[in-house]
Amino acid sequence: MFRKKEKGLDTTLSRGDLLDIKNVLSSSEETFTLKETRKILRLLLGRSNFDYEMVVLLKKHNTDLNAPIDDENGYRIGDYLASYGRLSPRLIHEMSKAGYDFKKTNKTGEHAGFYLHLSSPVNARVVSALKAQGVDFSIKNNKGEAVEDKVLKSLKYHAYKTKGTIDYQDVAFQRLSALIDTRDDTFTFVNVIKDEEKLKAFIASRFAHIKPEEAAYRGISSIKKENGVRMNLVKYTSHFVGENNKLSESLRQSYICTQKNPFPKSTMLRTRSLTDN
Repeated sequence: MFRKKEKGLDTTLSRGDLLDIKNVLSSSEETFTLKETRKILRLLLGRSNFDYEMVVLLKKHNTDLNAPIDDENGYRIGDYLASYGRLSPRLIHEMSKAGYDFKKTNKTGEHAGFYLHLSSPVNARVVSALKAQGVDFSIKNNKGEAVEDKVLKSLKYHAYKTKGTIDYQDVAFQRLSALIDTRDDTFTFVNVIKDEEKLKAFIASRFAHIKPEEAAYRGISSIKKENGVRMNLVKYTSHFVGENNKLSESLRQSYICTQKNPFPKSTMLRTRSLTDN
C-alpha cells in the first residue's frame, strides 16, 4: 500500500511501538492518500498510539484527520478517541489546530460528545474543551436521542452486562462523578441517582451549564487523576447522605413510637402503683 519509502511506516505501524512510529513519521513529509490515511488512523487507534504529538506529525504529512474511518456510519477519529476515553483538552486543542472539526457529526447525526461515556468517566474539562470548539451538547441524533438519553441507556446496559442487574448506580458513580464540580451538584447527583428521569434531567443540566474552556495544558494523565479524585469524593458524599438518611429515619420512627405511647412501660407501672395505694 505504501510507497517504497513509506514501507518502514507500514511495518512500524503493525508493530505498534509509539516511539518508532513517531521516528518514521518524522523522517519524511510525503502526503498520504485517503486509503493510506484510513489505514494509519485505524492502526494508531487500535494500538492506543494516538496522542497530541502524533497529531503534529500527521499534520506534516497533510493527513486529513476528518476522514471517516468507516463508510457505513462515517465514524471519525474523534468519535473513536471519545469512546476509548482518550480525549483530553490538550489533544482536542492540537486536533483542532490541525484542522479537525469537532462540530461535524457522522452519518448517525452524532458528534464525539455522544461517545464520552462508553468506556470511561465523562469529565467536565473534556466537555468544556469540546464546547470551546463549538460542539453542541443539546442536539439530538437521527433517532431523536440527546446525549443524556444515550448516557442513561448506556449505564443500564453496562450494569446488566457486568452484574446481570438493571441497578445502574455503581456504574453511574463511575461514569458521571467527573462531570460534577460543585458541592451543590454533588449532593443533587447523590439524591437523584435512583430516579431515572431526574438523573437524566440532571445530566442534561450539567452539560448545559458547563462553560467552554480550551485548557490546552491539561493532558490525559491530569484528566484520569481528576476522574479518580472526583469519584472518591462523590462516593464519600453518597455514604454521608445515606448515613444521614438512616439517622433521620431512625429518629422519625422513634418519634412515631413515642407519640403512640408517650409514657414508657416502667412509668405506667409506677403510676398505676401510686394510684392503687
